[in-house]
Amino acid sequence: MMAPAVNGTKNVIIAAAEAKVRRMVLTSSIGAVYMDPDRYPDKVVDDSCWSDLQFCKNTKIIGIAMGRRTVAEQAAWEVAKEKGVELVVVNPVMVLGPLLQPTVNGSIVHILKYLTGSAKTYANSVQSYVYVKDVALSHDFTLIVNKEGLDSYKRFDISSWVIQVIRFSARDNWHTYWSTRHLQHQDATYASNLSVCFTAAR
Repeated sequence: MMAPAVNGTKNVIIAAAEAKVRRMVLTSSIGAVYMDPDRYPDKVVDDSCWSDLQFCKNTKIIGIAMGRRTVAEQAAWEVAKEKGVELVVVNPVMVLGPLLQPTVNGSIVHILKYLTGSAKTYANSVQSYVYVKDVALSHDFTLIVNKEGLDSYKRFDISSWVIQVIRFSARDNWHTYWSTRHLQHQDATYASNLSVCFTAAR
């Protein structure tokens, strides 16, 4: 499955270059960023981080999937540079949106575990969430940032505060749940300097 992921990504960028596309956004994944066993627990995961490929291989299933995303994104950067395409990459965490059915699905279970207290800790892992519309809007934003000449910003990790997701899910009773008493906000100065404003869950 590695070859299709890498070759497919390369082919899209090559086709874009042949069509004279100068600037494009690639949707990657936080999986290409966060899987590194040597990263200490308090380390802030940002756009400079990459997943460790050997660790991904050893982790199996989810690790292998994250390894594919890592290699595919790295290949994208190489081909984009070779073809002269201005590339910007969006690396969203787990994307959630309105349910298409009235029953609880596997994605929503990720939130329920914090509401019920069955998850006693918050891992330094892919445990954050982002609203699907915010991910869509981020693609427009990254193109604007790149167009304005802020060339040092090329990878954008798209996430939100878990506390907001819990408040949204629990409505008026959010403060009574176990997890809201144990989570802390992360400083958002870096994002604010880019004129990013977050969409609060309501």
